[in-house]
This record gives sequence, structure tokens and C-alpha cells, in this order.
Amino acid sequence: MAPRAKIRFGMDPEAEEKVEVAPEPQDQAKPVTDEGIQDIASRLAGTEGAPDYDDISDWKNAYGVIYASTIHMADDLFIFRPLKRLDYKKIVASGAAKSEDKYEEALVKRCLLYPTPDAKFLADANAGTISTLRVQIEFKSGFIPEALAIELIKVI
Repeated sequence: MAPRAKIRFGMDPEAEEKVEVAPEPQDQAKPVTDEGIQDIASRLAGTEGAPDYDDISDWKNAYGVIYASTIHMADDLFIFRPLKRLDYKKIVASGAAKSEDKYEEALVKRCLLYPTPDAKFLADANAGTISTLRVQIEFKSGFIPEALAIELIKVI
């Protein structure tokens, strides 16, 4: 029997060792689990217009996975779903991808579940909120930094 050749995808092993990936942020969005639904619902209880346990559970059932994140530490909470390929194609087809601001708003409008991404939210949000939400949503939708994508290639 002939020896099997090692198949390598990506860079050679020495180069793989040199790839540096930025550390993940401490407050990276985490998937909402059934236990997490109760935690989020209780955290938002009493907040006007906030989703309750049933709303969050319905979102999870509808989208499969949803995420909760913060931007300004513990003083805010955002719930979003990942962007699917068809959603992305619709945003691109609409022409919104030609302008960074329009793309960010279109992405957030499509994926942000709480708070409701209406015109008032978009106008009143801090300057960097929409851009930061775009980064979080894209990351959880598979748009990862190139160095990380390369890091994830494994030798088999």
C-alpha cells in the first residue's frame, strides 16, 4: 500500500504558525440560549417597548439563533439575528451597498430585533452605534477578518 500524501489547504505549516489574529472582544455577542432568554427578558422587564420572554423565544424559533450584545458595556442591550445570504443579496441589489452609511442602515434594519431599528432609533443612536452593530452582525453572519479565516484552515 502506497503511503498517503498529506493534503495541505492554505499556507505551509511554518507560515500558519506566524498568522496573528486579534483577540476577540470580551463582550462579543453570544448566542441566546433558552436559559439566556429568561435572563434577557428579566433584564428588560419594565422597559417600555422591550420584548418579553415569548417575543424573544419566537425570534429564536423563527431565526434559529439570535444574539445579544452590548456596545457601551452594561448600559445597553441589542438583540439581532445573523444576516442570511438572500438578505445580503437583496441589500446589494437595492444599491445600498454602494454607500457605507446606507449599507450599514439597511443591514441593521434587516437584522436588529431589539430595539426596533426605526427612523427615530437610527437618528437618535450615538454616532458609532450603527457601525458597531454592523460589525457585530457581519461577524456573526460569517464575515470574519481575513487573518481569522486563514487561521481557521486546518491541515488534515
